[in-house]
Amino acid sequence: MTNAQISETQIETLTTYTQAALVWLESCRLEWVSAAEAPYDEAILRLLRLLTTNGMSAIALASNGLEQAPSALVLGRPCLEIGLTVKWMLSAPDAQEVLRRWLGCHLEAADWMEKVAKRSADVGFQDQADRWTSGATRRNALIAKVTSSLTLDGPIKRPDVASLCRTEGLSRLYYGYQLSSQFVHGGILASEEFYAPMKDEPVERPIAADWLLPLSMIIWGVLFSSKAYTEHFADKVEVDPLPLERVTTFFNSISGFHEARAT
Repeated sequence: MTNAQISETQIETLTTYTQAALVWLESCRLEWVSAAEAPYDEAILRLLRLLTTNGMSAIALASNGLEQAPSALVLGRPCLEIGLTVKWMLSAPDAQEVLRRWLGCHLEAADWMEKVAKRSADVGFQDQADRWTSGATRRNALIAKVTSSLTLDGPIKRPDVASLCRTEGLSRLYYGYQLSSQFVHGGILASEEFYAPMKDEPVERPIAADWLLPLSMIIWGVLFSSKAYTEHFADKVEVDPLPLERVTTFFNSISGFHEARAT
């Protein structure tokens, strides 16, 4: 099935199933809170909360009409990245490497905070600079404490999103992730994508098929994170996978599930 053949009814059905999957993931997250024990669990559960919040916000936009697709791309993009991050972190071969990957995320955050602190100080926002510097210092102290107490090797930084997508066989979806960045940053390409149609596009956009990309990113985010965490807590919490099965089955029927077409 090509994007031109995807109907509003199909997108409405996919949206309904995606919403159910997000509600399911949030209910699982609340169950997983009670089972959390490892030091990285709290961080991952916060990421899952951000995923469901962004995903549900995109669903709310869908109820306002097809023209909200550009904003949905902004919300769908982090959902995919969160899912990839959670799966990457929890798919480590052993618990010690999971810790090293978790610390790698902290190291990446600390590096970013130090950059923001410097830029804030350069423009006279010293209070903000102190806040970011303090946060970076705490993260670096955490990294040093954990690696020292557990005699771990250093943190492992997360690969970039392009590499993670390639690993999962989702190179086409990475194209969509890149496209979405234009909407996050307000690039000129974003405005042209929907509001300066090509000559061979007789239909005014956004159209129903334009919702496939943001929904794809949300669905993959849910799939990656839930599968990783369900396996992580397999011996502690039982979950009903039915909402996930429904959305994946329908998603597969209209988009080519293993390719997750971006366009």
